[in-house]
Amino acid sequence: MQFKLIKCLDRYMDLNHISELSAPAAAEILEKAGLLKDSDLRKGLPLRDLLRAGEFGEWAYQIGSTWHIKRSNIKWPEKQ
Repeated sequence: MQFKLIKCLDRYMDLNHISELSAPAAAEILEKAGLLKDSDLRKGLPLRDLLRAGEFGEWAYQIGSTWHIKRSNIKWPEKQ
């Protein structure tokens, strides 16, 4: 599982008081954090590949062709 990616998205959601992100928004956040380089040709493809492979487990789901990532229930330490 991609714990660094999940942790980054969880922190973003915590700071912004939201419980869910779209895959395009998550891809942008991860690229800005330097954790997942996005594709120049097909935006969000690297993240979608991870989502399809089940790397986000129960915290990602699809409605139609649209992926959503929800806040995990992992309790992260304050500092790391």
